Amino acid sequence: ISIILPVFNAKKHIEKCIDTLLNQTLQEIEIIVILDCPTDGTEQIILKYAEKDKRIRVIENTKNLHIGESRNVGIREARGEYIGFSDHDDFRDLTMYETLYNTAITNLSDIVFSPCKHISFDEGIVVQHNKPFNFSNCGDLQSYCLKDLIGNGNNERDESLFINIQGCIYRNKWIKQYGFRFVDTRAITPEDVLFQIDTFSKANKIKIVNDAFYYHVSHSSNEGSKSSYKDIQKRCLG
Repeated sequence: ISIILPVFNAKKHIEKCIDTLLNQTLQEIEIIVILDCPTDGTEQIILKYAEKDKRIRVIENTKNLHIGESRNVGIREARGEYIGFSDHDDFRDLTMYETLYNTAITNLSDIVFSPCKHISFDEGIVVQHNKPFNFSNCGDLQSYCLKDLIGNGNNERDESLFINIQGCIYRNKWIKQYGFRFVDTRAITPEDVLFQIDTFSKANKIKIVNDAFYYHVSHSSNEGSKSSYKDIQKRCLG
């Protein structure tokens, strides 16, 4: 598996993120770190990790490309059978990629999806913000996914269950066959929803793993919480 990791200013969070990738029970991975012109010294941490573990490949953007185009750089460079994505301030259980990969090859899946836990820390205590959901009750899975993504949830929820790409792996040859790419998030958002709609609509086989392995950490510096990301003009273009 190739895990694509765009990195900007992540000095406070990057070590836990990297440690939970390097210590996966599935060791046959490559971690493609795209350094997106950080200004807080994050690159020094990354380069030290890369010196110790050759599974880390470092690509340095010559200018700030933001999340979408940085992920596209990673897709072009990915050599793994499957591709996964990580944000630089998140972490995951150590069995995540072994479980998803075994599910993928057993079921010949284009996409394997697992839910994410949306959390924050309150005085060191983990607080989960999203409720568990039994994905085995979705019926026609592809139809359910697309309705959920396009409608941003349903009458019972005010957000999509399938929005997070970080809990998924995607078959690399299939991604490149269709030319799936992220939008340029300097101009258009939200990139995850658009990517999921594109990929889920063309997948021949999608498999769900009900267990949540990935921890999406909410804090004041999250890109998705910034007014520039939520700009209505950017969302209309999407």
